[in-house]
Amino acid sequence: MYDIELKPKVGLITLTDVPRALLVVKEREEAITKKHIDYKKFLIENDIDVFDAADAVERKPGWVSFYSSEDISKAVDYFLQNHIEAVIIGCWHWTEPMFIVEIA
Repeated sequence: MYDIELKPKVGLITLTDVPRALLVVKEREEAITKKHIDYKKFLIENDIDVFDAADAVERKPGWVSFYSSEDISKAVDYFLQNHIEAVIIGCWHWTEPMFIVEIA
């Protein structure tokens, strides 16, 4: 009959708090970015179509994380436009809880 391969369509977004003038901000973002990239790679290797919000919404160079309602709204629009079936939210450290509510 028909041999149609359907892959799950999953949105991926990583959240953080607003960057502050802390000495560890760069190191923390590097650690967050590594976890995000590793998770994305794992999903792709397991045959999942990943719609990465960091690829669709302009971020600070080298950053993948989101920390403003405006950017989160853009990410949600990207997910809706691509008819994703699930969202994975990376919260690798404390983040504003309402961001998760906005995504939901």
